[in-house]
Amino acid sequence: MSAAPAALSSPPAPYEANSGPIVARRFDAGLNAGIGYRFRALQVQLGYGLGLLNQQPGKAPAFGTEPTAYRQRVAQLTATYFFSPAHAPAASAL
Repeated sequence: MSAAPAALSSPPAPYEANSGPIVARRFDAGLNAGIGYRFRALQVQLGYGLGLLNQQPGKAPAFGTEPTAYRQRVAQLTATYFFSPAHAPAASAL
């Protein structure tokens, strides 16, 4: 009878849950802000997201140097067109 593989005989170290030498956080927290303008049926919005947590807080033991801090940054531009139905039902008063 052969011995069980090492992966099954002992629980993995926390850094082995990631697929590389850098340890990355699973979740993030951040701040979002935006501004928009609507003219008739057209609306344009501009937004920005700023991540607050360092996504690379550590390293695997075999990795030689500490990784640089990595925070999420997102810029967004959205254009929306509002369709108006030809036969919209009238609002009923209660």
